[in-house]
Amino acid sequence: MSGFGLWDSANYDYDVAASPNNTDVVAAFVGACKEYGLKHGFYYCILDPHNEGKFDWDIPVQEGYYKLIKQQLTELHSKYPNTFYQLLDITWKVSSDQRWELYELIKKYSTHGIVVMNQAYYQSKRNLGRICEPESWPTDVINGEDQLPPPEGHDPHVKFEDKTYYMPMESWLPTGPPYKPMPPMNSWFWRPGFTTQSADKIAGEYADCRKRHSNLLLNLSTDTSGRLPEEAVNTLHEADRIINRKILIL
Repeated sequence: MSGFGLWDSANYDYDVAASPNNTDVVAAFVGACKEYGLKHGFYYCILDPHNEGKFDWDIPVQEGYYKLIKQQLTELHSKYPNTFYQLLDITWKVSSDQRWELYELIKKYSTHGIVVMNQAYYQSKRNLGRICEPESWPTDVINGEDQLPPPEGHDPHVKFEDKTYYMPMESWLPTGPPYKPMPPMNSWFWRPGFTTQSADKIAGEYADCRKRHSNLLLNLSTDTSGRLPEEAVNTLHEADRIINRKILIL
């Protein structure tokens, strides 16, 4: 989320409960995961123009907003304990002590869950998962935003402050076209005219992640109806056929 809550958050009026369509999206999502035997996970964005008063990538969060972050993460993980995965984004806006507090808060309810402090695009581009940047610590998994693992493959023995930790890598890749405001980066979010990357490219990234010892977290963009556009679904089916065809050949 980035300000707007997809569940009925306590004492908070910028969420689905206060909107014309008050569907609890989080509850529906977790329910669908259970129905199909999938483990659920959440994304939470620290950058929040609604609660911070302006769009600013770097200004540290104020105490009042930080209390809201803790409240909402507590709500999510107490209502849905044993959550498999939690990604926190734009984590340099909170201090090291605050990141540790959030990490331990999540682990209190989801002891064996994976907590990822996103390294963001430019950090990932310069380190390729070989190190963990201080503003993304602590984390259970080293990640690369819109970046593949290094050509030599990911070494999970990652150093941080002269200590070595076992941290597998996850490449978090968007499926959208180039993002015009930040040309090196691809688009994460749907908008009119959105076209999914080619099936060949998606299948190739999957193969590269396997070869370079990394998990692939593929970002899919729903339209304003909350569904994947037919164009995206067709592309993913074709990528699946390419992947399976190559596996059969091997």
